[in-house]
Amino acid sequence: LLEQCGLLNAASPSSSSTADARATTRGPSEAHRNFRSRARPSNPSNDGWSDWPPRDEQGPSSSSSPSSASPVFGREGRRLRQQQEQQRAREEKARTAMESCLGVALRSGGLVVPEDYFEAFLENKELATPRELTQLLEEVWPAALEQAREKVESGELAASAVAGSKARQRSFLERWENEGYSPGIVVQAQKLLFNTNGFMQVLKDVVWKMDLFGEGELPRLLNSFHAMMWSDRELFRLAQGQVINHLPSLPPADVSDLVVSYVEVQCGGRVLFEEFSRRSLQALPQLSTSDLVKLASAFSRAPHKPKAFLMEVGPEIFPHLNNGLPAAELTALAEAYSRWPRHIPAAFIFGMADALIEDEGRLAGEMTGAQLITVL
Repeated sequence: LLEQCGLLNAASPSSSSTADARATTRGPSEAHRNFRSRARPSNPSNDGWSDWPPRDEQGPSSSSSPSSASPVFGREGRRLRQQQEQQRAREEKARTAMESCLGVALRSGGLVVPEDYFEAFLENKELATPRELTQLLEEVWPAALEQAREKVESGELAASAVAGSKARQRSFLERWENEGYSPGIVVQAQKLLFNTNGFMQVLKDVVWKMDLFGEGELPRLLNSFHAMMWSDRELFRLAQGQVINHLPSLPPADVSDLVVSYVEVQCGGRVLFEEFSRRSLQALPQLSTSDLVKLASAFSRAPHKPKAFLMEVGPEIFPHLNNGLPAAELTALAEAYSRWPRHIPAAFIFGMADALIEDEGRLAGEMTGAQLITVL
């Protein structure tokens, strides 16, 4: 052993002189240090040898017992096994409880009013998945509209007065008025829905699980909030990173819906709208005429490079102006491009004129007074 460590001369009594012995034993050799490092792990609190030999190689002593020799296999081991058993019990309980989760209640079709939806959610809150939360929000708003209409028609509630004249408020009310709900009923439905504790609990759960919403749920989630005009900028700002990550794999129709949602909520940074523009321009051949009109109308009010996008998408839209566009879409295009009158291409002017005079002014006759004034 001394020969392997290079200390034979230092330990031999037949050394020629004391000076040679001092020179030899001035410090541990490289082999000595390597042997020490292999023999036992280093301990920064001492020189590595103060507690040698290891505990499991020491003989029996009066101060140690087999039960306390190794805490990993004693009390600590019992604690770890107990934690594992508890984890398995929780997983088994979750698997058996899946039959009573929110998805089953939603599929059953027995939920009628918003209170039914929120009660089912609170009973299964821990097991609610992003898909189920999205489905709940998509269904609870129509339920609130029906409940508000029934209460207004029965005289239980009076139709709320409509306040505000912003463009997004008008477009929101016009959309649901076309579905058969008067503006007063829509505002009353918002009050019935937003002022409940259940809706706040769902909103908190959505924020908590935002990172779990995938490409199939995130656009539907944000569109459902936009449909009920829940204009929470912090919520849309929180989802912005997820939207950017999912954009390359989203269908073009979902992209146009997301653009409309972010524009009308007045939220979103430069990076988000640059990605919206790039993805939309890539998908132009796959977009329908309605989606093109929706994108152009939304981007005209976007905070970042709206004119550049309108000029890029214009050649795809102008050939369809006199191909039977509805009056609402033609009005939206006229309003979008009129924001930059000096940059409107001649093809747009000629296309609008042809659409108005075609069939002896049939389309102009179908327009409402407000739409005709906007186009002219």
